[in-house]
Amino acid sequence: MKRITLMLLLVALSLTVGTQIQGMTSLSSYDPYPLYSSIYPYALLATHYKEALQHHKTKYLNDRVRVSISPFSQSADRGRNSYRNRVPLGDIHGRTNMIALFYDSYLKTQLEELLAFEITEGCAEPITNPIESDPNKEFGFFSIPLQYKKRGARFEAEMLLFKGCGDAIGFTIKAGVAEVKQSDIQFNDLTPQALGIACPVATKGCADPGTNTCAVPNPQDPTGVSPVYMTADAIAAPSLNCPYPPENTIYPPQRFKPCCDSTLCLTYDCTCKQEVIEHIMRKHDTIAQFLGLDYNDYQKLSAEDLRLGLYWRHVYNVVNEENTYARLLVTPFVEAEVAIPFANQINTHHMFAAPLGNNHHASFGAMGGFTFDFLDSIDLTISGAYTTFLKQQYSHYHLPTNTLEGGIYPYDANVTIKPAGTWNVGVGIHAEHFLANLSMWAEYMFISHGTDDITICQPFIPEGSDYYTQGFLIKLAESRTQWEAQLFNIGLNYDISDHIVLGFLWQAPVWQRNGYQSGTVLGTITVCY
Repeated sequence: MKRITLMLLLVALSLTVGTQIQGMTSLSSYDPYPLYSSIYPYALLATHYKEALQHHKTKYLNDRVRVSISPFSQSADRGRNSYRNRVPLGDIHGRTNMIALFYDSYLKTQLEELLAFEITEGCAEPITNPIESDPNKEFGFFSIPLQYKKRGARFEAEMLLFKGCGDAIGFTIKAGVAEVKQSDIQFNDLTPQALGIACPVATKGCADPGTNTCAVPNPQDPTGVSPVYMTADAIAAPSLNCPYPPENTIYPPQRFKPCCDSTLCLTYDCTCKQEVIEHIMRKHDTIAQFLGLDYNDYQKLSAEDLRLGLYWRHVYNVVNEENTYARLLVTPFVEAEVAIPFANQINTHHMFAAPLGNNHHASFGAMGGFTFDFLDSIDLTISGAYTTFLKQQYSHYHLPTNTLEGGIYPYDANVTIKPAGTWNVGVGIHAEHFLANLSMWAEYMFISHGTDDITICQPFIPEGSDYYTQGFLIKLAESRTQWEAQLFNIGLNYDISDHIVLGFLWQAPVWQRNGYQSGTVLGTITVCY
């Protein structure tokens, strides 16, 4: 009865610790939970000791040091936005709104001079008036598919500093070298398909070799659009030339904002579409250079952050030899870790830059949990962790000045960013030598990063700008720093000798919010002695 009570107490404690004890993740949603080998993360150099207890051995391999080297590959071409919708990587925080740059009269004048064109009177409203912004995010918007790749090798070492009867204190070192690359597949201009008259834009590469001209299609109404808002019989008495529907009238949902006289308020004619396409969308490189932004492909080779950890674990033999209950070992563990930034901070002007680590933020945290080893079947681990990051200064960090801006921000500031903490909980299983020398483990991990704190040190909004008095929309920028990730880790390890293990790891993305769907494959060779 006492053993049953002890087991129930340990389970209760594990569930509590699993959600409150704190540990190490990454600041980046690109690679939120980096793994450095295929070895089960909670083995903690106790495998041979547990096998000795299982088989009643008094002598066993005394593992004190483990070294793993692991080449890895990580990639993504899709992600999920704040609504958890699957989108191209460049659209995670919204599509790129080019005409939002013209909402500021000061910048509008500069851009018209730069691009050597003047917005025509008939197109002034849809281009310069935020009220006329396309709710479907097509007129004046880019969708940018990106390709993210990360390749490299990681090193992990583990050493027991103290080992007693079931007790152990260990030290860990984790490091890596990687090349990260992020490139745009293309800038997809969505203006031609915006609601209204379809714009007659010639296809690239259609030039006639003889005349060097393109066949331009005729303007036409888009198919499938029925701008019915209300019927004449349903219209009540007009008020101020704007009829209102009677009470309890139900109308079908609209893809656009309808006018009160049954017409489409937000439609964009062919002339305005061509003006936006020719003078704004096709000049996005010129505009970016003028704003000090770089939309070229990004590629960087660097060391990853160095991680140093210290852990304690103790193996308790809870149920030894009873026919009624399965033999059980319980191993509580606690680990503290610090990450020292080795990777350089990314250039804030490079729009496709991807950090290799914590973007030069030092971090520290702790992890804790319990492992339940059912000696005749599998192990079950419940863990929880929390990571905190130190603040860092950024020069010329681009921030939004209008809620409709997305992807490209005209003004910047020197800022200090204090990242929010990141917490994670995980549940894993481990089957040691379930087939000869083959072992397998699997783990589900949920990770959540809070809202960063952004402090303006020196703004660079010109005095003539419409946003000079208002300033930056800090709360909007901070809200876009939140992210979540759910991952599934699967590891296979094969013992080719008592001291050498070959392994394979697959980290599969399950679900994200404001993050990349980045998957990782990793191969490991481990020496343990």
